[in-house]
Amino acid sequence: MVCKNKGEIEILNLSTDDINIIANNFFYYIAKLKSYSFEFNIFINAKGSKDFYVFKTGNESDETFYNKPSEMIDAFYFNRSSEITIKQKYKDLYKLVQSLYEKTNKKIESYVNKIEECKEFDKYKLYAELILANQYTINVNSDAIMLQNYYDENLNLIEVPYIKGMTPIEVSQQYYKKYNKNKNTYEMLSKNLEDSFKEKEYLETVLINLENATDSETIEEIRSELIINGFIKRKISNKSTKSQPMHFVSSDGYDIYVGKSNLQNDFLTLKFASQEDIWMHTKNIPGSHIIIKSKNGEVSDTALLEGALLAAYYSKAKIQLTFLLIIQKEKM
Repeated sequence: MVCKNKGEIEILNLSTDDINIIANNFFYYIAKLKSYSFEFNIFINAKGSKDFYVFKTGNESDETFYNKPSEMIDAFYFNRSSEITIKQKYKDLYKLVQSLYEKTNKKIESYVNKIEECKEFDKYKLYAELILANQYTINVNSDAIMLQNYYDENLNLIEVPYIKGMTPIEVSQQYYKKYNKNKNTYEMLSKNLEDSFKEKEYLETVLINLENATDSETIEEIRSELIINGFIKRKISNKSTKSQPMHFVSSDGYDIYVGKSNLQNDFLTLKFASQEDIWMHTKNIPGSHIIIKSKNGEVSDTALLEGALLAAYYSKAKIQLTFLLIIQKEKM
């Protein structure tokens, strides 16, 4: 069988034109072999060095050419070795951050449940005050008592659970203790919940940065960032190389910079950009910070559009953007 238009066709069913094409290609490459007419190249796709060849593959934009076969082989296996190292670093760090992210989600769930349990702390204060206000009329042998709620504009009666055998003052003190305990717990958990949501948002950004990382320096910078922020307990090596933000040029010549980590995002936004530059970031979605350098205080519409596309691509919306671009391409 031979492949034809992503399908398979029996050799016996080949047309005369198909057979002529195969024959011509066969003799063409035989002639190149006999004349030692080689073009040593490595085919590279989005995942790195894919394979190496001695002829052009027809995708010259994805090929790197070499003068000697030894140079090609050395470069290919050096690239593969580097890619494997980067992939392992990425895998280990991504797994760690993913674990931290899942733990944060569990913390949020736990805080929400506990907050729900103690959010009605004010009712215990009300019980305590009503018991004190009516202490001389309470039957201490009751499990529950009906008391008039003087905070209610209609002065309705409410049922208050009572601790049989204890004096009203003792029961009131119990309710005050329960009120203070639940109130303090509620405030503490609310603060923890707020911090956990911020932590979750931060870890989402780190995961996006790791997914977009293509070099070892960026991965090490993200690791250092996690150490600085207390997520990893490890000393930072002084030998680490600082990576640089990604640099693009719009089709009409404007420089566009994309942060590859939160440290780079802060650098671009707080130190690198001037007041005339344009800052971009996906709304309510974790992603990279984008800086478009202005020219005489001006930024073109084309640069704004391409900057917005980069902001979407290097964010959690990357999959949706890719899907939309595929649909748009199919429509054209």
